[in-house]
Amino acid sequence: MITIAAEIGMVHGGDWTQVETYAKAAKACGVDVLKLQCHLPEESSELEQWRPGTAPATGETRLQYWTRTAWDVATWRRVGQVIHDHELQFGCSVFSLEAVALLKQVPELDVWKVPSGCSEWQELCRAIPPDRTIWVSDGLSDAAHAAQWGWRTKQLNCTSLYPCPPEWSGLGRFRRSVCDGWSDHTGDPALIYAAIGAGATVVEVHFELGHESTPDSVASWNEPRLRELVAGIRRIEQGLASMDKDAIAQAVKHLRPYYVPTRLNGRVAKHHGEGEPA
Repeated sequence: MITIAAEIGMVHGGDWTQVETYAKAAKACGVDVLKLQCHLPEESSELEQWRPGTAPATGETRLQYWTRTAWDVATWRRVGQVIHDHELQFGCSVFSLEAVALLKQVPELDVWKVPSGCSEWQELCRAIPPDRTIWVSDGLSDAAHAAQWGWRTKQLNCTSLYPCPPEWSGLGRFRRSVCDGWSDHTGDPALIYAAIGAGATVVEVHFELGHESTPDSVASWNEPRLRELVAGIRRIEQGLASMDKDAIAQAVKHLRPYYVPTRLNGRVAKHHGEGEPA
């Protein structure tokens, strides 16, 4: 089965009650995981700058924003319960050892994500409990660092551009069995479908309801598009399922007379141990 994750990051703006709205919409789209991000003020300082074009309209510094939007353990547990109430798995990206320590106290968390900016930080991965599911995005790693993952993890192909053009998407890496999944920044269903056909078992996409304006919006999926994407992935799953070619040939044998030239019908029937087709 292909695991599909809807990443909402920080679109809740620190209001944990907003998570239910996204969980309900994500469940309706048919995804498996609703994923957030855990940022803490301890990770930042007044000197830390926003990525160009990503500063919030409030004018807050990164430190001020992380301070306002940070949640305590009790709130994270409520968030996990809300997500589970909608029969989704709860996933979260961690950006620091402090975030790992915090979320270790949240048993509701199902999927841990090491994001692109931390993907060369082995200590962070080792700090995550060994019995948990761990995904790693390699969007900012070179080939040598990307190759070091695999231990206890699923490695997600990623390029940290918004949007990412097809030629930089990394689809060809699946030919070399380098990656386990696809963390999408392209917004292009064709590339996602191709990645699944090439072996991806995890797909992560950015999910917004349509009214947001975030740095990820240009590569995000709204509800109608995500529904269509998920439906396509589920059809691909059916197509990739194991099949008994002999059983199917037997089921359609009555169609042979319509496809095999008349002069060959006898030979084909004899080959299959049958009498002359009617």
